[in-house]
Amino acid sequence: MDSAGVRRYSDTVLLLVFLLWVPACQPFKLSRTTEVILFEEVWNRSYCRTIEVLVDVIKEYPSESAYIFKPSCVPLFRCAGCCGDEKLQCTAQETHNITMQIIKLKPSEHVTQQEEKTFTEHSSCECRPRRKRLKGERRNSKRRGQKRNSSKLARETAPSRLNSLQLRASATQTPAAPGPAADGAGVPASHLNTMTRLSQRHSSQHNR
Repeated sequence: MDSAGVRRYSDTVLLLVFLLWVPACQPFKLSRTTEVILFEEVWNRSYCRTIEVLVDVIKEYPSESAYIFKPSCVPLFRCAGCCGDEKLQCTAQETHNITMQIIKLKPSEHVTQQEEKTFTEHSSCECRPRRKRLKGERRNSKRRGQKRNSSKLARETAPSRLNSLQLRASATQTPAAPGPAADGAGVPASHLNTMTRLSQRHSSQHNR
């Protein structure tokens, strides 16, 4: 290729680069028309119904928290949405079970296995009145909370109370006065000797 051919080739490449670069430099223009979703569609889409949500596997199987699941969450259809009244809540009317294959790992044993897990899905939903808590339930929950707080306080104050009692006991303790050597169950040796002599005297008189 002669010099003229090389020049034409380089000019062509520069032209292509320029044509590709010009559209990228143009400013981005926002559309003035914004789509508005009508109220009827908003109401229907937000009303109580079954929708697909991601649920943690551990939440469905809390007793297997020592394991790791892959994936850690699964897609399930559950009831969700608004009821149009604060006194009502969206609850499941009908349910069914669905089985999925997931990977189960136990890090402590380096064990990996594939398992089939059963989950509950909601088939239909309805708006029901919210369940009111009875006075007895509120009272019991309050008592349980007070009991937990008192137990926690007792556990926290027990060591400090024990230390204060030990310090008080060591401060009031006095050394015992020295006395004669004792033998047996705390009886002085002199008393034991006297008792031995009396016993020997009684036995000799009895033999006579």
